[in-house]
Amino acid sequence: MVEIDLGWKAEVTPPSGDAMAYTNVTEMNYGAYTWKKCRCYSFILLRSEKMNGDRYREFCPCCLRGRTRNFSGYGLKRSVSVYGSIRVNLALCYDAFEILDDQSRLDVFKRWLWRVRYEEHLASPAWQELRQQVIERQDGRCRCGAFGTDVHHLTYQRLGDERLDDLELLCRPCHQEEHGRDF
Repeated sequence: MVEIDLGWKAEVTPPSGDAMAYTNVTEMNYGAYTWKKCRCYSFILLRSEKMNGDRYREFCPCCLRGRTRNFSGYGLKRSVSVYGSIRVNLALCYDAFEILDDQSRLDVFKRWLWRVRYEEHLASPAWQELRQQVIERQDGRCRCGAFGTDVHHLTYQRLGDERLDDLELLCRPCHQEEHGRDF
């Protein structure tokens, strides 16, 4: 058995049940016009820079109403326990988000939500088990013959419910070449 542990997924704090309770607008075919008829179905985590430290609070990306009234937000430590470490790390700046037009806010929100769900999936035990199966299937080797370190998605259509044939073990240079960027 080949086991590779890069150690990049240290302690990840999962979000609370309350923080998980939002709808994915990317699956609803919302556009900027229809989305404006807001009922606050979805929330994005935004960070406000205050004198006594950053404060984190969920806002509706459409109307910018806070999820809860009369609430200035949580500090870093409490935010991690409520929203999870991944969402806190990916929180966007409120001031930069608020000045965007409707369509831009929708686009940014969709990308943020996809990234959050992707990162939370990669931190899950189910992904770690599937990742290990891919490593074993390829005997720890990339297609170029080098030592493989990254499990690459050939498709994101079944993200969260991947099959083994949707994944491939690559070395870092091949993975970067596949995506056309450094990471």
